[in-house]
Amino acid sequence: MVSGVCAQFRAFKRSSTVQEGDVRLAASRLSFGGRVEIFHAGQWGTVCDDGWDLDEAHVVCRQLKFPRALSVMTGGEGYYDKPASGPIWMDDMKCKGTEKYLHACTFKGWGITDCTHKEDVVIQCDAAGYMESAALSSYLLDHSINLSDELGEVFSDERFCDLSITAQSSLQDQEDTTLHDSTTLCAHKVILSQVHAFNITQETQNITVQIASNCLPHFSSFIRYLYTRYFIHESAAWSDTLQRWFFLPRRASTQRYEETADERRGTNMVLSCSADFKNVHVSRVGELNPTHGFSSFKFVPNTDDQIILALKSEEDGGKIATYIMAFTIDGRFLLPETKIGDVKYEGVEFI
Repeated sequence: MVSGVCAQFRAFKRSSTVQEGDVRLAASRLSFGGRVEIFHAGQWGTVCDDGWDLDEAHVVCRQLKFPRALSVMTGGEGYYDKPASGPIWMDDMKCKGTEKYLHACTFKGWGITDCTHKEDVVIQCDAAGYMESAALSSYLLDHSINLSDELGEVFSDERFCDLSITAQSSLQDQEDTTLHDSTTLCAHKVILSQVHAFNITQETQNITVQIASNCLPHFSSFIRYLYTRYFIHESAAWSDTLQRWFFLPRRASTQRYEETADERRGTNMVLSCSADFKNVHVSRVGELNPTHGFSSFKFVPNTDDQIILALKSEEDGGKIATYIMAFTIDGRFLLPETKIGDVKYEGVEFI
């Protein structure tokens, strides 16, 4: 397809459990930023902003697979959606900026601080240069255990929501007077685009639905349920050329996660969205084989990110196999699924 380019297959160990020293950005309206939190002694805690500048922020962003930090907000209470209530794990941070992990920097000691949560540090990372290697590292986008709960929190917080849904109902009272009631909530296209009944397109901004009056009090809970179904992702990439995120979900289901059944919940979907996770587009590649799930993909060089080379793997009843395929970003096959071995490959690279 492209002369002078070859593909190298590599196997990677997946990791979806939280480990000592892991960091995250939480509770902020900022895109690709938020309050710095670190996992220690089995509990997430915050970090005081004393001593913080870009050196410390760079360490956190790189630990999260961003190339660099863009800014640090000290005294960042006004940026929080929700104030923290747990421990403040770190204070008086001093980093060189080259450390691989935040806990490798010097600080007072775990839990030793004179700060309050009003001094929790907030940073913002460079999203445009997000490292594609994130999909092949210990930060795989595989949250098959607790993704449902986390997406439920995303719905409840309404952060980055881009779709207004109004539910309306009518009821006749004892005097035959028609009473109208409604409720409006904010949701996310990237989630609800999977519900075909909503008929969501990139241009959709508002949806109005008519429901029975006795259902209206439960409408928010119903929409939240649509979030708590699960996707399992093992592959994601940022396109600098197209300025869009691309996701090829490995598994998807409306049912509760169950290990054996999960082997037959593969997808043929290509999801893409803008940098702020809006402007969502969904396409499908070929006929669905439910035992085949995406494990890795890369944009083919010199195609302006219009062509994807992807791997699908199969783990069903002891059967293991890997398939290679190529297609355009709108789902048109260039190379149909072709078996390449009775092993599971979890990575593909162009070298």
